[in-house]
Amino acid sequence: MASHTFHGLVLWTHKYMQKAGPVIVATLSDEKWKLEAFLLEGQHLLNGLEEKLALVESQDKKDDLLIMIEKVKLLHGELSKHDRVSQSSRMFSHYSSA
Repeated sequence: MASHTFHGLVLWTHKYMQKAGPVIVATLSDEKWKLEAFLLEGQHLLNGLEEKLALVESQDKKDDLLIMIEKVKLLHGELSKHDRVSQSSRMFSHYSSA
């Protein structure tokens, strides 16, 4: 697995958080693939953050990484719920139109 710099992970986390709004809007317009791609990227980001956490010795950086991990997990969990709700509503709309 490729090693990421701390600074690179900070930037990636920041960019990932910025994408959440547009991804939700895209999902509402039935572009589910954007949410799926976003969730997959989130998993890759979490893997990178956790790998770095295992390698870093500075307690200050460890604390920062733990905060980033928690934020990404929270966002990832909320969007995963949104994905399940979207799937359910599409399923029910299919039955109501039949």
